[in-house]
Amino acid sequence: MKKNIVYLSLFLLILSINIFLTNKLVCGDTFHPGPTLQVTAIIEPCINITLSTDAIVFNCKGAPGVYDADQPVVVTVGSNSRNWTVKCSATPLEGDGGTIPSNRIFMKNPHTPNIDKGGGAGFEAMSGEKVVLTGSATDHKETTSEFRLKTTWEDKAGMYTGQINYTYLATP
Repeated sequence: MKKNIVYLSLFLLILSINIFLTNKLVCGDTFHPGPTLQVTAIIEPCINITLSTDAIVFNCKGAPGVYDADQPVVVTVGSNSRNWTVKCSATPLEGDGGTIPSNRIFMKNPHTPNIDKGGGAGFEAMSGEKVVLTGSATDHKETTSEFRLKTTWEDKAGMYTGQINYTYLATP
């Protein structure tokens, strides 16, 4: 019987130590929350427009007429905006011999109707802005545009320069 009391006492002692240690290990000290930090991410609209070249040349060697640019232009667009449109427009070509108006520069891309408006079937005069590509967020699109120039007898010999400008429009 004395042996049972010793075992029972030993058992209770081990049990109380185990409970005491377990409470310390599991619960620890009272939980005190520390300071918190509010996190805000502001993601601005982003557009990436890449052109396959930074210049095109019209080599007009001969009588007035329609001349193709030396190369097509591949336009690649990526954006994180919900909906977007990329347009392009041309400035007049200026030179020592005068000015060639932008409506005699023609562009052909998949959005151009396949009718002849003076620059050949599918080529549209660059008077005003022309849609090049449209898309939405996560779209990565590419298109190829071809350009032509129509010369007349009034265009004096010489070098003329201008620009084709690409504009991005994000729709919220």
